[in-house]
Amino acid sequence: MIKQGRIPSRMGDNPAVLWFVKKHGFTSPEMGIRSLARRLISVYGDQPPPFEPRLVAQELKVHDISFGPIGKDALLIPTNAGFRIRIGEEFPKTRQRFALAHELGHSLFFNSDEPHPFRPYSNHESSDYEERLCDIFAGEILLPKDSLTKHVCQFDKPAADAVLHLAKVFDVSAQCLAIRISELRLWQAAVIGWTPDHANTISVPSGSVVPKLRVAWSTAPRGYYVPLKDSARSSSVIYSCYASGDREATVEVLSLGSLRGTYHVSCGRVPDPTNKGDHGVVSVVDLSS
Repeated sequence: MIKQGRIPSRMGDNPAVLWFVKKHGFTSPEMGIRSLARRLISVYGDQPPPFEPRLVAQELKVHDISFGPIGKDALLIPTNAGFRIRIGEEFPKTRQRFALAHELGHSLFFNSDEPHPFRPYSNHESSDYEERLCDIFAGEILLPKDSLTKHVCQFDKPAADAVLHLAKVFDVSAQCLAIRISELRLWQAAVIGWTPDHANTISVPSGSVVPKLRVAWSTAPRGYYVPLKDSARSSSVIYSCYASGDREATVEVLSLGSLRGTYHVSCGRVPDPTNKGDHGVVSVVDLSS
């Protein structure tokens, strides 16, 4: 569900987004969705993280949130009294929380002035554009700017330890946290999520044979990129981290997309969402030195 990238500049083929900006008087859909999110999180008051999206749901006429085997992350269902949201119970808690926050974003593309919300335009299907805006909304309400900034500033430098600790504090995935840190430009670092490719193995310096680790997602400052599906060198610290489960940090030479040179790299192991029961690795490449 989580996608990163630029919002399209043209809205001509996005009736939902056109209606959204017109209704609220916004000039930019991205700025508009962030503005609404920041107004809504006032319901949190002075509470510390993790933040509860159910509080925001009450402000958006969501009267029922339930869990079940629905075969997808979540469903937003208009009713005569507002909305119901169904959440896939088979997914990890952090994914469920993000799915709830994401569906709350979709409610903003309905006309809720009447008791029964409806989409007041011809094409009722959500677009990739709307999906991305709802991801932005979810990031804003799960990781409010002021709170996240305060917590990130407690760490001296970008590191995997910080990512894993903060993801636990805010009860979100490492990917969600990394994207939000990147959006707010709180670090000069690339954060990379690695997933095991069990169809391909690699021998590592310890003599073990392990699955190849490939890039599942990444965030990086403007001007840097990390190709999806790229694999790491067999000598990389990410393989020893994957095998042992120990958090590790070292200086190593990278040749990964635009990351070419010697960098400080730190790693931590996380549950892998694409291979149930297995693990992936999150690595942080410090670009500040």
